[in-house]
Amino acid sequence: MIHKVGFWAAHVEAVRLAGVSASEYAKQHGLAVKSLYYWRHKLAVTSN
Repeated sequence: MIHKVGFWAAHVEAVRLAGVSASEYAKQHGLAVKSLYYWRHKLAVTSN
């Protein structure tokens, strides 16, 4: 599970730095946009 969290945390941060929408980033990297949104929310909640 820790590996999965790290994987998504890296992508969530990359979206923030890329200056593109989460949808566009997901398309560019072959990710499901729903998963990206899910992990962005999950990581934000756990960091507070």
